[in-house]
Amino acid sequence: MPPTNSKILMLYQDERLPSSRVRVLNLLPELETLGLCCTARRYPRKALEKLRLYGTLGQYDMVLLQKKLVSLPELFMLRRCCRRLAFDFDDVIHIRDDSSSGGFSRTRERRFANTIKSSDLVVAGNEVLAGYAGRFNPRVAVVPSAVPFAGLPLKDWRLQNETLVIGWVGGGGNLHHLSIIGDALRELARRTDLELRVIADQEFKLDGVRVRNIPWRLETQEAEIARFDVGIMPLPKNMWTEGKCSYKLLQYMAAGVPVVATDWGFNRTVVRHGENGFLADGPEEFCRYLDIIGGDRRLARDMGTAAREVVGREYSLAAVSAKLAAALKAAVGQRGSVTT
Repeated sequence: MPPTNSKILMLYQDERLPSSRVRVLNLLPELETLGLCCTARRYPRKALEKLRLYGTLGQYDMVLLQKKLVSLPELFMLRRCCRRLAFDFDDVIHIRDDSSSGGFSRTRERRFANTIKSSDLVVAGNEVLAGYAGRFNPRVAVVPSAVPFAGLPLKDWRLQNETLVIGWVGGGGNLHHLSIIGDALRELARRTDLELRVIADQEFKLDGVRVRNIPWRLETQEAEIARFDVGIMPLPKNMWTEGKCSYKLLQYMAAGVPVVATDWGFNRTVVRHGENGFLADGPEEFCRYLDIIGGDRRLARDMGTAAREVVGREYSLAAVSAKLAAALKAAVGQRGSVTT
């Protein structure tokens, strides 16, 4: 059995990036309670700082590299200096995102394959990502992204918004996902008094729909989400979105808000159709399901309650940290390692 005080170094890219916060920094307190001595450090950018880092890696039982695809020389040094190396990712990082003109990247493909092959453990955010990693390494654990749960602002169904509040939260680079249901929202707005609230770092406009743009702030986003009547996650169906970890859905659900999401990728795992939300196959179904939720407050409340229960059981910080801790402890207990 591995020791309960295994020392883990978690190298993240930037505390301002969602994946660094969600998959490393937010989990540290829970991992400590589960018998892991975790240290988090930002992966250095300067060559001298990297060399200093490499010299310290041997004191840890495992080094976890979060989503950073390093060059082959850097990977060689990491592998040479680490006792064990783990790699964590939550996006289809071997291609460019779907806002780019071209998805394929030979450099990303090569770095992804080399990193996965060189790791003693790969931690993937969902089964689709695990499948990509499994082509190069069988030692893959699926650990979803976690959302805050305890003490979170919750939807108060005793209060009623003057209009149907449909909400979306995300980065400005993903606002084109919201645009794909523009016609559906316009159609719904013609017969229903609604407001689209967009929490982002860029503004969104949609002719024919009243849009309220709310600047994204880490400190206020949860309270703003709790004021939604329904949260939405429309997606184009492509390789990039198939690997998404449905984080915005989990945020809505943690607040007790029912959801409507594109029937695609990990959304199919998170949403139990008709129980905690709806899966929509195209804009027309988005319009229909938003209409249903807007017209049946009891159904909306029951779906929101069911949604929060699922998050508490499977996607809370406590639940996800337990899965990650188990995977890390098992990997630390393995004998031998992969070499570059």
